[in-house]
Amino acid sequence: MRRTGASAVALPATALISCLWLAVACAVGSPASPSVGQTSPTPETVATTGPTPAQTVTSTAFATPTAVATPTPAQIVTTPTPPLASASATPGASPTEALVSPPDGMLGESAPGVSGNHGTYCWTSDSGTSCVDFVDFGTMPDLAELDPSAAGAALTFTTNPSIEFISWQASYAKPGGEFKSLASGGTDYDPDGTATPPPGLTSASFAGPASGTWIVTVSIYLVNGDDACYGWRMNVP
Repeated sequence: MRRTGASAVALPATALISCLWLAVACAVGSPASPSVGQTSPTPETVATTGPTPAQTVTSTAFATPTAVATPTPAQIVTTPTPPLASASATPGASPTEALVSPPDGMLGESAPGVSGNHGTYCWTSDSGTSCVDFVDFGTMPDLAELDPSAAGAALTFTTNPSIEFISWQASYAKPGGEFKSLASGGTDYDPDGTATPPPGLTSASFAGPASGTWIVTVSIYLVNGDDACYGWRMNVP
């Protein structure tokens, strides 16, 4: 049926508008869409050469312990202190004041000899000077006995411990009799004087008495004025 008037004009106009919208839609469509008859290029595989991401390795670093040398304690080397050089004997040197009384007196033909009885003495020590009187040796029942090998035997006197004296006197007597000088030695010295002290002695030697029974004494005198006396009963064949 053929349309006339306004209806006939509306139909072509509608078709025209539809065509225009279609063209616009094609024009603004997806740019990736290829035109008819155009081959879409295959997307290139781009090989990306780059550093491989470093693997993050989480490791607990344990520091290798540095060997610390434990100091060896220094060896204590004790160097022995050289003993004090023995002082050369000073002439007439005094005995040690550590002795509170005279040392023992020894007499015999050979060392160490027989220890005699102590007699009268005056002795100086750290506590002062003391003088002691003893009864006559001839009345001592327990007097030390010495038996020489022969008349006139060589006898030697020493002290124990050893001390220095500046002079000595040996005497003898019959029991209950009067003493006579047997021998002597050293140098007399006045400790209150200004003279140089004489050389010190540590022993005294002399010949024993003749045959018989005797009381023999030895007295020593020190540079400081001290003195001591010792006695024996001697049976000489």
